[in-house]
Amino acid sequence: MRTIGSHPGAGKFRSTAVLILIVICIGLFLSYTKRWEEQLEEVAIDQVVISIKSILAIEFYKIVLKGKQAKLQAYHLENPFIFLAAHQNLPRNYYGVVSSKMDIERKGEWYFDSTEREAIYVYKEKSLRRFFQLVLEYTDVDSNNNFDYLVDTGYFLNLREIERL
Repeated sequence: MRTIGSHPGAGKFRSTAVLILIVICIGLFLSYTKRWEEQLEEVAIDQVVISIKSILAIEFYKIVLKGKQAKLQAYHLENPFIFLAAHQNLPRNYYGVVSSKMDIERKGEWYFDSTEREAIYVYKEKSLRRFFQLVLEYTDVDSNNNFDYLVDTGYFLNLREIERL
């Protein structure tokens, strides 16, 4: 009596089945690692944004404690990475200051567009970008569209994400 394992070609069948299972497992693993890599990239972006916001809060309070609130307007639309550089905390993937007139495609890096006054992150794999601006936010009490620290209230420096279509 012959068993399934003793039929001619049974060894090839088992080897092929195992090979197919291995390929499926490798495919699943690679798809998961790609998703993990994308999630890690998002976390890295968020960490840089949080670092900038934390340092902005420190710098803001330094200015207020020194009584130099009038100086806050100068930081509106400025390069937020200058604060990180001052605290020796620049991300390794910060490229520098670039004019939007230059055709730049630095994947996985931050840069500051000096023309548009925006901090930009270019994703590694996708053809997407995230845009941020350093803004002086305040309540314009006298409705003159100008910041006056003696009149206006609720002012602070913020790194705001800009939605683009």
